[in-house]
Amino acid sequence: MQVAHLFTADEDVANVRDMRAALGDDIEIMVDVNQGWTVAEAIKVGRRLDDYRLHWLEEPVIADDFDGYHAVADAIRTPVVGGENHFTHHDFKPFFRRRQIPILQRTSCAAAMPVAVIAEQASRRAANRATHVPGTERAPERVHPEPVVDGIHELVTTCG
Repeated sequence: MQVAHLFTADEDVANVRDMRAALGDDIEIMVDVNQGWTVAEAIKVGRRLDDYRLHWLEEPVIADDFDGYHAVADAIRTPVVGGENHFTHHDFKPFFRRRQIPILQRTSCAAAMPVAVIAEQASRRAANRATHVPGTERAPERVHPEPVVDGIHELVTTCG
């Protein structure tokens, strides 16, 4: 579900609430903020969304605000994910250092991205890998359950 760009925070929370009520507890809901909130907004709204047992909250703040990502992750129960706007192995290092972001999204369609280097770094640090294809309505399937980084999973985002 997309939030933060078309509706107010109250409307977004109501939409997530209604989606949870309609789907029940057996369907995972993933919410994509698409870098639409400040850290304070992400914490405030994220805490309200915690009640709806989301699978994750994606890109709650600007992509290069690593401290913000970590502050949000520390403040809410819902897992915070990100990384789809990071394109080199250097971009992922702040995520590996702090380990609060349990799923890292790597966009494999970025021609300049050294996918093998990122995978190797993740493997050295112990993260689970998952594959995610845009347009699917289900949570990513864990394809390699071995750890890569304590509490970090790698999520590969492929181009349509």
